[in-house]
Amino acid sequence: MKFFALLSFIATLATATNEHHLKACQYDMDCNSNSRCHRGNNYALCLPRAVIRRMFVCADKSTFYGDDINMMQSTYQDCMDRCQSNDECNAFTWMPAVDNTRDGECRLKHLMDLTRQATPLDHTMQACRAVNWVLQPMHHLQGSVLAKLADIMSLDLCLDSCINNSQQCVGVNYDMNDRTCVLYKKAIGYSRSNTMVGTVIAAIRHGYRICIANGDIQVGNDTINFVGSFQDCNKCVSNHKMNAFMWMMSGENMGTCHCKNMTLTSKMMVGSSHSNNRSFIVCLA
Repeated sequence: MKFFALLSFIATLATATNEHHLKACQYDMDCNSNSRCHRGNNYALCLPRAVIRRMFVCADKSTFYGDDINMMQSTYQDCMDRCQSNDECNAFTWMPAVDNTRDGECRLKHLMDLTRQATPLDHTMQACRAVNWVLQPMHHLQGSVLAKLADIMSLDLCLDSCINNSQQCVGVNYDMNDRTCVLYKKAIGYSRSNTMVGTVIAAIRHGYRICIANGDIQVGNDTINFVGSFQDCNKCVSNHKMNAFMWMMSGENMGTCHCKNMTLTSKMMVGSSHSNNRSFIVCLA
């Protein structure tokens, strides 16, 4: 079974709560998650991101059984585009037509268990899973280190290294001062950076509809909570049938998963994020 990554873009403007208020900045992490630091000849301001990046990690001769939300005849590229434009879709499978015509069978999916791997097949089929990132400025991930990379010139290259390294990489720490990129195979917790200048950022990969850090949202009461890694929080969805969770530190070495049932939409969550360093992550499945 061969894995490969497909990089694509959604050309839609992100909606920010304070889009009309331009904030001075030095780095991208000085801005909220919907903006980045845009530098001109004599200014540096937080401006809304023009595009939101999504990556799909795909496997040859594989499928995801079940969890279908739609099925249609389409080309491979159209199948991917349809998944990108559908908030519910976090994976898809595509099988070419028997007569090798242009259109094949496209199945859009909403995987309830994001930890399960694609099932190998003995015939031609593509199984693709969406990969998104939640960024936590001025924080370090804690967990099992997969690799330490030097001379990585940007956060984007660090994220790409995580995707291309192996299926085991779940998150990174990136320091833009010394250009180091640390890859992790488990995110058990996080801590505030000791640096006075915001040059360190933690990023965790996920396949949920949306995850935000430092959000100004009403998360509601817990239905259940337990100590666990960010990846363990998927049990809120797969085992406890909740539609969201909050992950936050409960002690020095491990985070806690707080399972939620939330009525917020992904667009409402995007508009709520800001850089107040509240140090928790909320995900909507």
